[in-house]
Amino acid sequence: LAFIPGMPIMTLMVSVGRLPLRRRLHFMAFFVLGSLLIWSHLNLRSGILKNRVNHDATVKPSSAFVGRTKKTIFISNLSNSDDVVGTSFFDCHHESSKCRYFYPREFFHHYFRSIQHLDSKNNGDINHTQYDEESFMQWRKDIGLEIANLPALYSLSWWWDTVYNSDHVKIDKLTIRENSTGLSNDTTKHQQIHRQILSEIGIPRNITYIHIHKCGGTSVQGALWIRSRRIRNYELQIQAERNMDINQKNLLHHFSLQMRSDVHSYKHSYGGGSAEKKEQWDKKRWSHIQAIANQQSSSSDLILTTSNFPIFTIVRDPFERFFSAIQQVMHYNTDFRDKCLHDAPRLTWWKSSRKIKEEEALARLKTIECAIDEMENNHFRGDVHLLPMSSHFRLLDEDTFNSGDDYGGEEGAKHLAVSVFSMKNIGDILFHISGSVKGNNKETSIIHARDRSNEEYATSSILAKLSMSDCTEEMLEKLCELYHVDVALMKWLGYRGKAVQRCSL
Repeated sequence: LAFIPGMPIMTLMVSVGRLPLRRRLHFMAFFVLGSLLIWSHLNLRSGILKNRVNHDATVKPSSAFVGRTKKTIFISNLSNSDDVVGTSFFDCHHESSKCRYFYPREFFHHYFRSIQHLDSKNNGDINHTQYDEESFMQWRKDIGLEIANLPALYSLSWWWDTVYNSDHVKIDKLTIRENSTGLSNDTTKHQQIHRQILSEIGIPRNITYIHIHKCGGTSVQGALWIRSRRIRNYELQIQAERNMDINQKNLLHHFSLQMRSDVHSYKHSYGGGSAEKKEQWDKKRWSHIQAIANQQSSSSDLILTTSNFPIFTIVRDPFERFFSAIQQVMHYNTDFRDKCLHDAPRLTWWKSSRKIKEEEALARLKTIECAIDEMENNHFRGDVHLLPMSSHFRLLDEDTFNSGDDYGGEEGAKHLAVSVFSMKNIGDILFHISGSVKGNNKETSIIHARDRSNEEYATSSILAKLSMSDCTEEMLEKLCELYHVDVALMKWLGYRGKAVQRCSL
């Protein structure tokens, strides 16, 4: 009878009824508790599955990750204008651009001579103007221009590698490979097609980003990868008039371009590696910089080459960058954190809100003061997040080009131009690079940005609220001295900010 439905439960109840009262109470307690646990588990699982279904049903992937986009381009009435859509963004002489051209070689030599003149004046030797090579090399070392880890470069490039006509016949003469400078058959029609494709893609064929830490670098990297995926989703259908003599062997009427794109990183180290590997990575990084320099020096039109093969970066107010930097460094450097981070005061019922605010302000002051002392005594702790922004322009000035023998290179361009944007324009930069659309929440959500003013992300209420108002005059003077070269850089570029206003040069 035990196998008849319901009989096992009845048998169990009869057996429990024969137990002493105390045992029966224990059994009933365990039974109720077990039933509650099973009920809560089933409801929790049901809720999770329900949420998953709703998420899948309502959230659609961004157009950056949707399937391949096919677009037809009609080649008939093409403009010969050099102002291709997407390239003017990096042309700092363009009326709509928000960047400034920066020539590292020119700035570093001017800055060093001004420092040398100031030192001579302080020493009473006003007439001393001789260029001291030994002092110059020591100065480069002091500001971080000799640190092998810098700079970190990220380069987005796009090309197409297959071309088919209406009969699906491959045409090699229109094939563009990576690192090529244009169409192999350099005719007017080919140039027009190339220009039209540039307008459709909306971004130069190769752009290189110099990652200055704590200046939106993580967000820019993410935007580069997003744009690369978008480009790979493109399949362009080219339709041309039959009387266009694009290829003598094939009078094209219709052909397809399969777009390709990738983002390459050029670093000294990728979190490890042997000395041989690092040397190889250094050579690749140097070769890439040299290639950009050669592109700029090979044309008399610097504006055209810098907009077609731009190298760009973002700078930030030195004070704001410093506060953000110590937040991040203390996030992963436990030694620095244990030594300098002063904990927030404990909340107790007898303390007034005013007293708590005073203790929090004192904790922030002590934290910043300790961080400044550590940087002074340990050369910015050797951390790329704390080093001056100017150190990230290593390998981009004349002296490095002239000493190219270390990397097997030849003397390069004396005036390598970098398009420099302000951190205040980070939103416009990310939207342009990623190809996202402003006002579209789905598009905006794919751009990643770290907000260290968020207490949960900063992992400390003290770190989340660090600001210039927490510093004494003496601390601000020390910061001006530590980041003197960055203040000079911002002033050289014409960017204003708290540090430029506060520090006297």
